[in-house]
Amino acid sequence: LFTRGRPMKVGDFFCLLAVFMVGQTLFSLLSNVQEWILNQFGLTALPAMESATAQSETLSMFLYVSFGAPIAEELLCRGVAMRPLVQYGKRFAVLMSAFFFGLMHCNIVQTPFAFVVGLVLGYVAVEYNILWAMALHMINNMVIGVTAGFKKELAIVGVGYKASLAGSKLTLNLGYSHVIEFEVPKEIKLTVTPENKMIIEGIDKQLVGETAAQIRRFRPPEPYKGKGIRYVDERIILKEGKSAG
Repeated sequence: LFTRGRPMKVGDFFCLLAVFMVGQTLFSLLSNVQEWILNQFGLTALPAMESATAQSETLSMFLYVSFGAPIAEELLCRGVAMRPLVQYGKRFAVLMSAFFFGLMHCNIVQTPFAFVVGLVLGYVAVEYNILWAMALHMINNMVIGVTAGFKKELAIVGVGYKASLAGSKLTLNLGYSHVIEFEVPKEIKLTVTPENKMIIEGIDKQLVGETAAQIRRFRPPEPYKGKGIRYVDERIILKEGKSAG
C-alpha cells in the first residue's frame, strides 16, 4: 500500500500543485458553461450542487475536510482500489481509480473535476508514493480553498422585497405577513448591496454553499413572474399565466 517509487523533487511537487490550482480555475469556468447549457433547457444544477456540498460549519468538520477525508479517500481509491489493478498496467490502474473517485462524489458538477483530480493523484501514488498523494489532496482541500476563498451571490426579485443586515442578523422582507430573520454564521461574510443582492463569502466551500441554499429556500423563485431569491447566474424559465375565460 505504501510502496515507494522514485523520489519526489521540489520542482515536481510544485508543478503538480500548479496543476491543481489551474484545475480549480478550469473547474469554475466549466461549471459556468455547464450551468448555461442546462439553462437552455430550463434546468439548473445550482440548487442540487449547494445541497450536495452542504456540511457542518464546526471545527471537527473543517478537520475532517482538510485531513480526514483526504487520508481516507487516498487509502480507499489509490490504495485498496488501485494497487491490485497495477498488475494490469499503471495507466489502467490510474484510470479506473480516477473513475471510481469521480463516482464517489455523486454530483453532476463535481464528478468530472474529481475524475481529473483522481488522474493526477493516481499518477502521484503510482510513480512516487501514496503519502505524496495524500499531501497534495490535503493542500487541494485546505490551502487552495483558504487562499482563494469561495463566493456565492443571490439576487432578490420582487416589488417590496428587500434585505437588510444588522451585525450578524439578516432580515428579509419577502412578501409574507412577517419578516424573516436569519443568523449569519460567524465564519461567513455576508454583504447586502444597494442593488438588492447578497454576496456570501468564506473559506469553507461547504458552508458558503449551504448558507446560500438556506437563504434561497426562504423564497425560491416562483415560475410565473420569477419573484423570489435566486442565484445571480441562475436562469428562470417563466410559465405563461392562465388567461381569463
